[in-house]
Amino acid sequence: MMQSLRSRILVGMMVAITFLLGSYGVVVYEAARRAMLAEFDTALLAQASMLISGVEMEFEGDGIEIEIEIDISRVPGLSEKTGGTCFQLWLDNGKVVTRSPGTGETDLERFCDEDQPVYRDITLPDGRSGRGVGILFEPTMEHKGKSVQKNEIKIAPDGTIIKKLKWNQTGDHEDDDDEDEEDADQRQSAPSAMILVFARNTDQMTEHLAGLRWILLLAGGAVVILAVLLTSVVVSRGLRPLNTVAGNIASIGANELDTRIPTEDMPTEIQPVAVKLNDLLERLESAFYRERTLTADVAHELRTPIAGVRSTIEVALSRVRNPEEYQESLTDCLAIAAVMQSLVENLLMLARLDAGQVTSRAEQIDLQELVTSSFKPLSDRAGEKNLDLHIDLPEGLSCTTDREILSIILSNLLNNAVSYADAGGTIEVIGETTDNGAMITVANAGCTLLADVIPNVFDRFWRGDKARANTGSHCGLGLSLVKQCMDFLGGLAEVEIKDEIFSVNLTLPADPNGEG
Repeated sequence: MMQSLRSRILVGMMVAITFLLGSYGVVVYEAARRAMLAEFDTALLAQASMLISGVEMEFEGDGIEIEIEIDISRVPGLSEKTGGTCFQLWLDNGKVVTRSPGTGETDLERFCDEDQPVYRDITLPDGRSGRGVGILFEPTMEHKGKSVQKNEIKIAPDGTIIKKLKWNQTGDHEDDDDEDEEDADQRQSAPSAMILVFARNTDQMTEHLAGLRWILLLAGGAVVILAVLLTSVVVSRGLRPLNTVAGNIASIGANELDTRIPTEDMPTEIQPVAVKLNDLLERLESAFYRERTLTADVAHELRTPIAGVRSTIEVALSRVRNPEEYQESLTDCLAIAAVMQSLVENLLMLARLDAGQVTSRAEQIDLQELVTSSFKPLSDRAGEKNLDLHIDLPEGLSCTTDREILSIILSNLLNNAVSYADAGGTIEVIGETTDNGAMITVANAGCTLLADVIPNVFDRFWRGDKARANTGSHCGLGLSLVKQCMDFLGGLAEVEIKDEIFSVNLTLPADPNGEG
């Protein structure tokens, strides 16, 4: 299979050109052959008509005499035995009247039609190919120098007159009243017309057609060769913009993804390719930027807890301490390790979601029970800030989805609410049944963000506190994970900021996105 686009185009164009030239050659050849054949047939008919005009049937006494009053030497090749031109004349009863010297002892093929001349390809007596015309005609009949109609003369199969005509002085004739029944039967079967087949060999026409074939083949071959050369140049020039695009792409390095392929003065057919490549470059630039940002953010987020662990251990080891102080240091390290574990787990979950490696197992879930169990690990922190959890879910509110993923979603939302709610405030979890499933809203007061930041809250590592005051406890992955998990479940996560209340609305579909 040809992999080169240039080769495919060249081969396709050559096949098309060869087909068109071949079709043109066939049409030209066939038109020339028909024209030659028509001219040949016209000449045949003219020469045959010349012979017919000289054929006379003349009465003398009790018999008839057929005369051909034309000099056959006037027809080229007719008087020669091997001249390639011949004729044969029959009565319509099949009796041979005469033939040209060229026929020898071999009869020509006899054929004719009552209405018009018939042309046919035949084999001549000398074995050469020829073409003949067969004509059924009524010869001129004379009696004592006066012409009479053919129906007035009856000729027996043996060539004798079976009905005598008596001419009066006015030129009229009288019938003999002494006919018997036998004479009447002979009149009905007597021939009244003649058949002429005139033929010529077609060697000259065949040679001309053979020459025309060679001319068409040689001319067609030369045209194809020239077309290959010219088409190769045209295709190479036509594909030059592709080579330019390829060169532009090759010149783009890993640190130059902001470069775009110029589309000005580019052929219309290639512009969509360049536009799509620019779109791809834009997506690659965004992906690389996110990757670099992710690497920097992860390094930043991990640097603080690792530094905290190290400094705690260094302080603990700076001098000999009592067991209670060591235990306090280990407790601090354990808390920092829990933060790092949460970060790693969130990153791992996001990576699995991005790679499509997460499957879901749908089951019926009691939302009241799931919210309560998700808040339980956060109750101590909520107690420290004197936060009150208010759950307002309709009795029996449930949905069918993946329990583990929905638990991750609720845990992150509740954790975010506990972290940013004002001390002594309230965290509300409100639920309702919708036409398409269920909706849960998790809200907390104490929000200092403005509504214009809503499009950014689901971005990874984005946080409203620019000074990163909470670095080490929140790394900006929770809401991003919530959004991606909801997309996976086929649901919808929306943020609303109003009157310093930060709310996240979860729309859970009646049917899960997938089952594992």
